[in-house]
Amino acid sequence: MKLLPTLPLVTSLALVSGCSSSPSTPTPSSTGGSSSGDLSGTGGGSSAGTTAPGPATGMRDLTGLALAADMAPGVNLWNTLDAYGWWVSGLDTQTAWGQPLTTEPMVASLAQKGFRTLRIPVTWYPHLGPAPDYAIDEAWMARVEEVANYALSNGMYAIVNLHHEEYHAPPTDPNEKDNHEGSWLLPTYAAQAAGTEQLSKMWTQIATRFRDYDGHLIFETMNEPRVVGCATEWTGGDAEQREVVNAFNLAAVNAIRATGGNNSLRFIMVPQVGANGDSLSDLVLPNSDPRLLVSVHNYSPYFFTIAGVDDPNATPNWGTDAEKAALEAEIKAYSERFVAQGQAVIVGEWGATDRGAPAQRAGYYQFFASTCAKYDVTPIAWIYSFNRDTLAFDAPELEDAMLSAFPR
Repeated sequence: MKLLPTLPLVTSLALVSGCSSSPSTPTPSSTGGSSSGDLSGTGGGSSAGTTAPGPATGMRDLTGLALAADMAPGVNLWNTLDAYGWWVSGLDTQTAWGQPLTTEPMVASLAQKGFRTLRIPVTWYPHLGPAPDYAIDEAWMARVEEVANYALSNGMYAIVNLHHEEYHAPPTDPNEKDNHEGSWLLPTYAAQAAGTEQLSKMWTQIATRFRDYDGHLIFETMNEPRVVGCATEWTGGDAEQREVVNAFNLAAVNAIRATGGNNSLRFIMVPQVGANGDSLSDLVLPNSDPRLLVSVHNYSPYFFTIAGVDDPNATPNWGTDAEKAALEAEIKAYSERFVAQGQAVIVGEWGATDRGAPAQRAGYYQFFASTCAKYDVTPIAWIYSFNRDTLAFDAPELEDAMLSAFPR
């Protein structure tokens, strides 16, 4: 859960949960992640959408737990490919929320620091054609591929997802701009059929484009699927929403697998309602597929991590024994429910905004990351201190805390 910008001029805040002139084309041996390697002689690229699917080639035979361990720790490329707004269109959406265009040196800096995974949130609906095809704009697809290659060519894992697709009702005031025109993903029975069709067609296109990439490219079916504005939006939804999210996950996984090639063995992250831990008890892993990763987000405790600056309950203080015990219990629960059964868990978003208490904040990062390491859970931070304008880490104690929990 993150705060979203609502105005055309937005400062570069990390709380909200780059384009070159010629997208790069990966060479066959240039994509990959850790030194253990994935493929010999396959890389993928723009031609993937025009070639017939073949068998998986050289994908590593490893468990989800082994993959997740190799992915830790990671960070998100926030407020960039996920950005949108009524005042921008096309490739210009990338800078709509205050971040500069993503460049290869930015991603290289993260890799050189020691991060293993880059989660790349992507909002697709502003770049789609109409029903029934929902064709993804070629320039947008190429840009997403280019940014993914920045991570892969620097030895990182890259996660590509469907991010801010959740449906928002149009404004009731006729003078108010509709900032979510085209949003569509709604986990209700009434919207299930239409949502399943669009989800399947979008994932077929994305998966086909990346079909020949090796196993360091990971898909995530959805970000935080939920009914916006309902009473249980951020507490795990209700039975109907959970059932439909399970159906959406099944449709997405089936669409990805149907494209063949390396997608037949690609690891895929799947969430429940809101990517909330409270809904995980009802998560159904599609087809009991062994190459799935559970996706969950954790911004506990909310008033310390991401509450707005105007929230009277917001606090810069954290670190009592009781607060540590509560946070550890949440992470331990992921491990007991899934990891102990051989099922990997990725905390795809977490972190705490700067409230002017650096020691408390660094302590939180150290505790969160080390507790994830203790319970074999992989953390991918949303909020961290990398400055994309200067390529420097403004509060390096945060990154050091994360990296020290996963020594290499």
